[in-house]
Amino acid sequence: MADTTTFDKASLEAKCTALADAATVALAAISLTGTEHAEHRKDHVALSPARALAAKLAIFREHATQLAVCVAGADVVLPHLGQELDKAVEGALFGVLTSDTEGDKTVIEFLSAFSRLFVFGTQLLTMNNEQEQKAKLECEDGQAIFEAASAASRAVVDESTPN
Repeated sequence: MADTTTFDKASLEAKCTALADAATVALAAISLTGTEHAEHRKDHVALSPARALAAKLAIFREHATQLAVCVAGADVVLPHLGQELDKAVEGALFGVLTSDTEGDKTVIEFLSAFSRLFVFGTQLLTMNNEQEQKAKLECEDGQAIFEAASAASRAVVDESTPN
């Protein structure tokens, strides 16, 4: 049975842009107090949790921005790919807006998983052939990327939900 469901390309682009904007706000909100390098700068450069989070958040923001650009310019977007990316971006936006930005390991894992997903989505959107998109989207590695992002999103939501 063919998938006849469609998605709104402009809406997905807007969500990606909103996600990048939310990441910018979260990045600005991170307190950089105590983020100086370790005492022995020449021997060991250690990042504080806040600084590590800021670095991951900056990368995440860039990947969300690039995904928005690719969504806008994509010649071919499989409906299933659009739906999956739309769902992932919504989850990421919720995660960024609800997570505690204090450098928690769960948040850093969340940002890493979604950065990887956005890079994968960007790669898919640069393919101008539906069969190539479909094959790459449905491969084991592709599914693992989406599943990891989904699990990371659930972990952030579970952590931010009061017991």
